[in-house]
Amino acid sequence: EKMNKNLAIRNNAIVRTMEGEGFKEQLAYVMGAGPEGARLADRLVRMVVNEIQRTPQILKCTPESVYLSAMQCARLRLEPGMDLAFLIPRGGVCHFQVGYRGHIQLLKEFAGCLKVECGIVHENDKFRRAVSIGLGDSPEGGLVFEHEAPVDGRGEPTRVYCLAWMDTGVIHHDVMTKAEVEHVRDTSKARSDAWDKYPLEMWKK
Repeated sequence: EKMNKNLAIRNNAIVRTMEGEGFKEQLAYVMGAGPEGARLADRLVRMVVNEIQRTPQILKCTPESVYLSAMQCARLRLEPGMDLAFLIPRGGVCHFQVGYRGHIQLLKEFAGCLKVECGIVHENDKFRRAVSIGLGDSPEGGLVFEHEAPVDGRGEPTRVYCLAWMDTGVIHHDVMTKAEVEHVRDTSKARSDAWDKYPLEMWKK
């Protein structure tokens, strides 16, 4: 049955178009000229098809929206899966969505970010954040982050935090409570299935 399902996906007109040389050439034009661009385009198509196999509902979306989502992956060089990007079928349209690891990758490439760490604090974790007013956000002082998690029995998530080390020496940091995260989820105009499929990853985003 799985083999028949994969065969049906491979024979789908949308997949055949993406696996065709014409579409790959368009992706390669965006991703870079020469053999490297062609290699990246070929890999991206394979990753998109793998995502379709995991979420066949994508094939019920308009072909144009699927092609556009693949092109957005190419422009940002974010492959679907691995929390870099998501292809979300909703209302007959395929929506491209950057994952939290994708945001980190973009920050490193374009915003002078050296390192990013995101973490989810659960109710049985030990967590402490302390900021000394007037000392700034330098590594030498002013900011203390401590997070210790037990191996088992962590309980429900209660907050999420993010630390970003910039090439200027500044450390950006933020913490959101569970109520704040759920407010963002519930008031989003384009709430996606990713909140149901990957809830903790969406917390980090």
